Amino acid sequence: EKVNDFAQKEYGFDYSLLFYDVTTLYFETFEGDDLRKTGFSKDSKSQQPQILVGLMVNKNGFPLAFDIFPGNTFEGHTILPVVNAFIQKNNVKRFTVLADAAMISAENIKELKAEGIHYIVGARLGNSPQAIFEEIVAKIKREDDKTIRLHTDEGYLICSFSNARYRKEYRDWE
Repeated sequence: EKVNDFAQKEYGFDYSLLFYDVTTLYFETFEGDDLRKTGFSKDSKSQQPQILVGLMVNKNGFPLAFDIFPGNTFEGHTILPVVNAFIQKNNVKRFTVLADAAMISAENIKELKAEGIHYIVGARLGNSPQAIFEEIVAKIKREDDKTIRLHTDEGYLICSFSNARYRKEYRDWE
């Protein structure tokens, strides 16, 4: 709390945009406990117990909130507890949380909307419906950093074009 108070006072940062992600930490043992459990491992250590660490930072990368979860917890089940604890602790009502697609499920979106929390989901288009994909292809200019904004049933979709990414995806598709 003292560090947060100091950073607000001395550096003037606000809580308008918050970034959330998780990572796994594994242990050099094969024996788990109530917290250290085997689960999906980003480090390819799925046979070793691990924990998940959920971290929320501001736009300057200043850590604002975190929690730890058992190693077999699905990533998408971590964002709401961290966000809700942050709101209660700091009495912050208006902000936007940015997370990748693994964090933001339909159930999480419903909860975030019910709480009046704005969100941005960073994701690739690979799982998008064909109709949306076709609309993007028809409308976006194929120049680096050109963007379009489309209204969908689930909110706005903002797409950015990258020549390097296009070439990679095209090679992978062949």
